[in-house]
Amino acid sequence: FASLTAMMFVTSKMVNDRLIFVWKDFWQSFRANFIRSTVYGLIVTVCAVIIYFCWNVSTQISIPDLMRGILLVVYILTTCCLLLHAAFFFHVQAWIDLPFHQQIKNCFLMIMVGKWRTLVVLALLSGWFLFIFLFHPISYMVLIFFSSSICYVITAIVMPLFNQHLIAHSE
Repeated sequence: FASLTAMMFVTSKMVNDRLIFVWKDFWQSFRANFIRSTVYGLIVTVCAVIIYFCWNVSTQISIPDLMRGILLVVYILTTCCLLLHAAFFFHVQAWIDLPFHQQIKNCFLMIMVGKWRTLVVLALLSGWFLFIFLFHPISYMVLIFFSSSICYVITAIVMPLFNQHLIAHSE
């Protein structure tokens, strides 16, 4: 998770046309954000496991189809919110040094403020995870080669939103 934050930092410097030393900036950001990013990543992982466990339980118990459909919608929306929050958190963590609860709150606010950018990021991440799920034997090799490209595209989409609402105000 700290490496993801560091990669978001490096790609956001690329998107903003700032002077970049890839290796030095990556390790500097990795060390600076290690504890917070790891704690957040573990929280997100636990939440994802809980959602997955709840989905498995709800598919195995006998409940009416309407209730099963409602639960499916709730699980999908919760997963989308969790995925979007994680995508936005690692960018905020890389650029702004705030208390942890403020970072969590700012990510939710950025999701709400940038509605169209949020939908584009959600579509991109959903397509990426769908590709991984459908072509899982082959997709692992593709994942290795294209994950940084996906991070760069996400950074290019969300960075103008952060520049407008967060970074300019914090400097």
